[in-house]
Amino acid sequence: MLRHYGLSALVFGCLTGCGDVPLESLHAETLRASHEIRGGYTDSWDVNVVGLFRFGFEGSGACSGTLISPNVVLTAQHCVAPIENSAGNGGINCNVTRFGTVYNAGSIYVTTKESLGRNPRDYVQAKQVLVPESRQLVCGNDIALLILDSPIQRREAVPRLPRIDEPLQAGEVYHAIGYGATDGQGNGSGTRRRIDNLEVQCVGRDCPIWTATASEWAGQTGVCSGDSGGPAVDEWGRVVGVASRGGPNCTRPVYAGVEPWADWMIEESVRAADRAGLDRPNWAMGWPTHPDYHGPVGGRCEERADCEPGVCHSRGYCTRMCNRDAPCPEGYRCDSTNEVCEFVDLEFGEFCGDDTPPCRSLICGDEGTCSSACSLDTDCPSGFGCDPQLNYCVDAVRLQPDPVIPMLGCQSHTGLTLWALMTVMLLGRRRRRV
Repeated sequence: MLRHYGLSALVFGCLTGCGDVPLESLHAETLRASHEIRGGYTDSWDVNVVGLFRFGFEGSGACSGTLISPNVVLTAQHCVAPIENSAGNGGINCNVTRFGTVYNAGSIYVTTKESLGRNPRDYVQAKQVLVPESRQLVCGNDIALLILDSPIQRREAVPRLPRIDEPLQAGEVYHAIGYGATDGQGNGSGTRRRIDNLEVQCVGRDCPIWTATASEWAGQTGVCSGDSGGPAVDEWGRVVGVASRGGPNCTRPVYAGVEPWADWMIEESVRAADRAGLDRPNWAMGWPTHPDYHGPVGGRCEERADCEPGVCHSRGYCTRMCNRDAPCPEGYRCDSTNEVCEFVDLEFGEFCGDDTPPCRSLICGDEGTCSSACSLDTDCPSGFGCDPQLNYCVDAVRLQPDPVIPMLGCQSHTGLTLWALMTVMLLGRRRRRV
């Protein structure tokens, strides 16, 4: 599980002396040198929680982050900028400790792999580093965005939703994820780990002034050096915090809140999508971030688990919640009563099949068109009749009795029959006279 870094661990545990060494030539010992999560378990499935590795003239270091759109990673500012005026031993004094100028974006690489390895093909290079404002105090401003040089495809990792539309509350359950150490000495770093069912201790101004600022919150335990920048996620998997700093031996973690930075995150993520020619993320366009609004639409289901995230419609197909800000896809409409996307049903006579929306009547006839139930006491539309065996309306032509088709050569004519009889009688008389 994720462990938050101690105060001295906030600064990635940067290594010096790497310079411009190519990534493929770095030793595994170097990549492990900036810690992982303490008390958690190895996490192979949260691939949208990414590992960050930086190397350059300033040294090297590792951190964690979260993919929140195909080309945007949310992380901590101290992962992308040096810390100045530290309080001794790399500690943080909230009154004086500030960030320096951000590092060169080209020196930062991101991977979705479970461990920080040596294969350069596992990494995507950053193109731009964004912070709310440079050279600010660390406390209350430890948040940053990385714009990637190329987007990460959905088949590799589906971006995680940041909870920007709902403030965090004390007592909420959260889960921590990151690549940090398993102890206060930095051992075991470089592998993604997760720790579940932690509890938010306090939020913003309800925290003691020496613990967190108005835009931060205090967690329970577990975050170590290297987990910096990694997410705290709520029970629905939404990002609610970015690991910033903590007490000794991976205790008393402090997170940068996500919701307080909503406007900045929206603005920069939309701009990044537009510049890359990508779709703007729904969460940045006013959609609620609850997963029920982002589930798949279509496909058969029997229960909610078949559609997660999302809901199973009573008519047996996966759908999602909707409202004015979260419209339904083409072919669906928003049911204002239940606030879920419903098929725009096909009307009587429209073509239907396995790949089409359902018929309003839920009857797709054997001729591949929508029909309606009927009986001897109900009428079908003009040109249709009720098939007593199928109990739905069919083309009236199908109900007409089959015509009687006479066999060839068997047709008779009354006049011709009489002439035939007379001919036989005359021939008989002639034979007798002979």
